[in-house]
Amino acid sequence: MPTELAKPSIAQATLDLLGSDFVEDVSRYVVPIFADINDAPVSMGTGFLLNTGQDHVLVTAAHVLDRLTSLPHYFYIGQKVKRALTPPVLVSKLPPSGDRGDDLVDVGVVILRDEGLPPYLEVGRDSMPPNLITPYAMPRAGKKFAFVGYPSTKGTVDRIAHDLRSASYAYLSAPAPAETYAKLNLNPRFHIVLPFSKRGIVDLDGKSFNFPKPNGISGAPLWELQMPEAGGRRVVGVMIEHRRQKGVLIATDIAAVLLMLRDYYEANSTGKAT
Repeated sequence: MPTELAKPSIAQATLDLLGSDFVEDVSRYVVPIFADINDAPVSMGTGFLLNTGQDHVLVTAAHVLDRLTSLPHYFYIGQKVKRALTPPVLVSKLPPSGDRGDDLVDVGVVILRDEGLPPYLEVGRDSMPPNLITPYAMPRAGKKFAFVGYPSTKGTVDRIAHDLRSASYAYLSAPAPAETYAKLNLNPRFHIVLPFSKRGIVDLDGKSFNFPKPNGISGAPLWELQMPEAGGRRVVGVMIEHRRQKGVLIATDIAAVLLMLRDYYEANSTGKAT
């Protein structure tokens, strides 16, 4: 089934802040994740490719990977070529309730092995170098954050034409105030909370639209935006949750991924992650 990864829709404010290279530079690491259900691809979430220094891995949310054992999960590396997600698969530990919905970490990593490793030139994707990752980038206040993800409502499948089109969207925001973290019982060292508004987004053609429902953006990398003289943009978190009633999006600090990889490499005596 041919697939097309469409150019992201992005707020004009993001372009004004970062420049026109933002779309190309950020999107090259981000992929939509699918599962085959009833012989058709169904959006499961978003992920991003990372080079740990020892492996190419796919980082996403744990809840995106939870059904991996029962459903074939993959992303596209070409028009008709799928990259299957297979073990080793690492996910955050379930909370005492046994319900992933109660998991405040909710991150997962797939170690990509064998054939079909990045770069994927046909779809313009490659692994993120480790120097773009910054854990515990405190403080959160006074900064700007952005992510590019693949909302499930914007992925379309044409069964007759055997065609798949997956559209990505970018979102820019300041962090939520300190009192919001307190109300959500979240520590800003381990999470980044963004106010979420569907309105006032402008696409690359200058047309205003409402941001789609954020289902499917789980697993997208969250970028802290810095000017080049301050070190440039860097990934500081992984998007994990939309709390609609609270009007916020939540990301886990990228440190959780690095700790998970460190533990994996130490347990397998292959060295340490970067």
